[in-house]
Amino acid sequence: MAKKRYYRIGEACKQLDIAPYVLRYWESEFPFLSPEKNKSGQRTYEDSELEVIRRIKELLYDEGYTIAGARKRLEAELAGDTDEGEGADVEASDDDELREALEAARRDAEQATARAREARLASEKAEARATAAEAELENLRAELDAAGGDDDGDRDDFDQDDVDHDEDGAVEAAMAARAELRRGIEEALDRARALLEHLSEPVVTS
Repeated sequence: MAKKRYYRIGEACKQLDIAPYVLRYWESEFPFLSPEKNKSGQRTYEDSELEVIRRIKELLYDEGYTIAGARKRLEAELAGDTDEGEGADVEASDDDELREALEAARRDAEQATARAREARLASEKAEARATAAEAELENLRAELDAAGGDDDGDRDDFDQDDVDHDEDGAVEAAMAARAELRRGIEEALDRARALLEHLSEPVVTS
């Protein structure tokens, strides 16, 4: 039986034990891997191209090269320059890429740590301000209560004669203003407590 000369992509992938999308990706990364297309537009591969693809697979999967390293290595092999010096250069290139990746990861980790530290300090400052604000509001409410600012004692702060003859509504207006002040203080206290609860939650950083 005559040996087949051309292989469609499915047949090539079956022989090489790789997925078609992997082969198409390699074609985009290795310029010298450029199969012809038949009349129907399908990729066709010759035996020599299958050998190149098999070598790419060996470099990536068996020898641990990166795409860039495998490309340089295979370019050298196809050019007939396969001495040890060229291989050392390619391996050195892979080492450089690994060092660059590790350095980038280290920088990212340092930046994330710095952001977490800044967020923690900001949270501590905000919590301190909220605690001080709550204490100030509690003091203000205590002073208001001591001055007779509860609901039942509002009228006791005014002479009965003034209340009875409050024709222009001044007493009622004063009591209403005091009640409004009390409500404002209570609302501010509620917001301060809610803020403290929020700030007490753990700071999550990415």
